[in-house]
Amino acid sequence: MFKKGCCLLLFGIMLPTAAMQVAPNCPLTILDKIDQGLNQSPPHIQLVDEHLSNDCLRLLNAKMAGQRVRVALDLAGNHLQKKGLEHWFSHLPEDCLQTLRLAGNELGPTNVSILMSIIKSQPHLHVLDLSHNPLGKAGIQAVVNAAQTSRSLAQLGLTNCGLRGADILPLAKGLLATNIQALYLSNNTLTGQGFSELMEVLAQHPPLKKLVLNGNPLNDNDFSAIGNMLRKHSGLEALQLGDVRPSLNGVKALAQGLKANTELQSLAFFSNRLSDRYLSILLAGLDGHPHLRWLDLANNRITHQGADHLASWLDKQSHMSTLYLSQNRLKDGGVHRLSSAIKRHNNLKVLGLGHNDISDHGAQLLANVIKNHESITHLEFNHNAFGHDGAKSLAQALANNNTLIAIDISSNNLGDLGIAHLSEGLEVNQRLEHLYLMDNRIGDTGASHLAKALDHHPRLVVLGMQHNIIANEGHTKLKKHLKDNKAFKTLHMKGNLVD
Repeated sequence: MFKKGCCLLLFGIMLPTAAMQVAPNCPLTILDKIDQGLNQSPPHIQLVDEHLSNDCLRLLNAKMAGQRVRVALDLAGNHLQKKGLEHWFSHLPEDCLQTLRLAGNELGPTNVSILMSIIKSQPHLHVLDLSHNPLGKAGIQAVVNAAQTSRSLAQLGLTNCGLRGADILPLAKGLLATNIQALYLSNNTLTGQGFSELMEVLAQHPPLKKLVLNGNPLNDNDFSAIGNMLRKHSGLEALQLGDVRPSLNGVKALAQGLKANTELQSLAFFSNRLSDRYLSILLAGLDGHPHLRWLDLANNRITHQGADHLASWLDKQSHMSTLYLSQNRLKDGGVHRLSSAIKRHNNLKVLGLGHNDISDHGAQLLANVIKNHESITHLEFNHNAFGHDGAKSLAQALANNNTLIAIDISSNNLGDLGIAHLSEGLEVNQRLEHLYLMDNRIGDTGASHLAKALDHHPRLVVLGMQHNIIANEGHTKLKKHLKDNKAFKTLHMKGNLVD
C-alpha cells in the first residue's frame, strides 16, 4: 500500500533505510511521541504545537512509510505555513493517512495547490481538519475540488477559518459531488445569502449526518434557512447551535424545522441566553422526537419555571440518555420540579446540574432521585452552594446506588465535616470509578476520612483533590490507602499545601 524504501546491509541483516534515518535537528521527545503514536492500535500520532523542524518532518514521513495500517496524524499548531507544508508533502508517502489535522498552521489562499495535492495523494483519508487557518474563498474552493475526487473523505473541519457568507459559496456549489458526512463550521461569521445557499444544498445532501454551527452570528433569515433544511433533510443525526443567540422568531423558525425532522439524535443549544419562554417553544419542536438522546442546554437562563417545561417534556422522551443543564438558574426549585421526572426516567445516563446555585435542600432532593436510580452513570453537581448537610444526603445515596461511576461535586462547601459524611457512603459504594472533589476546603482531617473510606476500593480509577488545603499528612494517607487498589491510576493534588 505504501511506498517502499531501499534497504541497507548491516551485519548481514537487511534494514529499511527508514529505520536508519537520523535527524540531527529533531529532539528525542519528538521521536518518542512518533514511536508511541505508531505503537497504538490504530496508529495515532499527536505532534501538536511542536514547531517541527524539516528533519522531524522527514523522519515522521519515513516512519509512516513503514506502516501497514493508515495513521491518524495531528500536526495542529505547528505554523507550517506554505514552505513547511510543501517540504512535508514532498516526502509524504502516498495513501498512509486515515486522519489529518492541520489546524492552526497559518494556511491561506496561497496554499491552495498543495492542499489539493495532499488530499489527492491520500485516497483513503477519512477526516480532514483545517480549522484555525485563514483559508479564504480560494482555499475553500480548492478543498471542495479535492474532496470531489475522494469518496472516503467524510469529515471536514473548518472551525474559526475567518469565513464569511460569500466564502462558503464554493462549498455550497460543490458539496453535492462529495461524500462529506460531518461538517464543522463553528466560530466563523457565516450569515446572509451564502449561508442560505449552503443550507439549501445541505437539504439535498443525504450523506450529511452532523452539522456544527456554534458561534456564528445567525439572524432570523439564517434560522429560517436552518428550519427549511431540517424539514427537508430526514437523515441529519446531530446538530450543534451553541452561542448563536437567536431571537424569538429565530427560535420559532428552528422549532418548526425540528418538529418536522424526527431523525435527530443530538442537539446542542448551549450559551444562547435561552429564557423559560424560549425553552418552551424549543421543547415544543422536540416534543415526541423518537430518536433524540442527547440535549445540551448548558449556560442559558433556565429557572424553576423552565424546569417545569423540561419535566413535562422528559416524561415523553423515555429514550433520552444525556441532559446537560449546567450554568443555568435552576436553584432548589428547579431540582424540585425535575426530580420526579428524572426518577421515572430509566434510560438517562448523564446528568449535568453544575453551576446552578443549588443548596443543601436541593442536594437532598437530588440524592433522593439517584439513591435507587438504575441508569444514571455520570453526575455533574459541581460549583453549587451545598455544604456538609448536602454531602450527608449524597453519602446516603452513594451507599445505595449501584450504577453511578462518575460524580463531580467540586467547588461546593463540603469542608472536612462534609467529607467525613461523604466517606460513610463511599465505604459502602463499590461502583464509583471517578470522584472529583476539587476546591472544597478539605484539609488533612477530611483527607484522612476519605483515605480510609477508599481503602481497597475495587473500581476507583481517578480521584481529583486539586485546590484544597491538604498538607503532607493528608497526602501521605491518601497515597498509602490508595496504593493497593488494583484499578486506581491517578491522584490529582495540584494546588494543595503539599511540599
